[in-house]
Amino acid sequence: MKLTHRHLHLLEKIQVQLAAVAGVVLVYFALWPVLRPSDPRDPVVFFVLGAPGSAAMFAGALWVLAAVAAVLTVHARPEGALMAAVLGVGGVSLRSPQMRGLLWAWSGPLRNVFGWLIAELALLAALLFVAALIVDLVRRGIAAVRPQWLHKDVLAAGASADGKQPIRALLGFLPPWRDGRWRPADASRTLAAMGLGLVVSVALLVLLLRSPERGQILFALLAAFLLGAMAAHQLLPEIRSAAIVCLPLLAGLGFYVLSMVAVPGGVDAWKSLPHYACILPVDWLTAGGGGTLIGYWMSERLHELRHIEKKLAGLAEA
Repeated sequence: MKLTHRHLHLLEKIQVQLAAVAGVVLVYFALWPVLRPSDPRDPVVFFVLGAPGSAAMFAGALWVLAAVAAVLTVHARPEGALMAAVLGVGGVSLRSPQMRGLLWAWSGPLRNVFGWLIAELALLAALLFVAALIVDLVRRGIAAVRPQWLHKDVLAAGASADGKQPIRALLGFLPPWRDGRWRPADASRTLAAMGLGLVVSVALLVLLLRSPERGQILFALLAAFLLGAMAAHQLLPEIRSAAIVCLPLLAGLGFYVLSMVAVPGGVDAWKSLPHYACILPVDWLTAGGGGTLIGYWMSERLHELRHIEKKLAGLAEA
């Protein structure tokens, strides 16, 4: 039986949701004993507490989940695989204690903590890039053997010279070049979409973040960046997911720099920290990045449905 686009849309949704839930359950229950800090009061941070082994295990978990999700979500668009992997390692964020455990143990000037957290954001950005590369490589390997299994992008500009649809890639910050040429307008629209997504996400995060409690932080990050990514992609659908997914890490960088400037002095300075200063680097990656990918993925599906409905309406009129 030939599957209709409606069936494929549902299949994609089921694959991505099951892969994401399975990843969270695996990390939350099975991998947490090897990923958690040695002190149960410490949050999940790598550089500040000198835990390179934990960073390596976290990287391994993210990359393995990316490879497995790329196989499990083969019928979905590639953002679904990366989303499942990022949300999967979010089990670490769900289990992590609050930032204050680290602040209690810190003996030097409190503003120095945020310098280490910025370095950790850079590490997580590199890990995310490798995870996206893994998804691409796995999907290309599958395409070499069973190209019909991959998601068919109905919004693609067109087929290649041999009549085959090009493989949808995650990497790349610019939209596909027209006529094989780079145009400044492509970069301008990409930067405009990134700016819009960042402004909307940060504004919503400030509004939603009402306390430093872990559940409140994760909810605020997920909701803010989901809506910010949807807003940017709905208005500027040419934006590539690689440009969108980096927005939470850029926002985290800005908030950590602001925290370094705004941190008060004194022994009890940690009590006066703003709520945004209590967001862990892994939270920016998992909850923020996961929310961004969900928003982008949902927005793409909406654009696709509108395109198909418009095409069917045109056929009906003809």
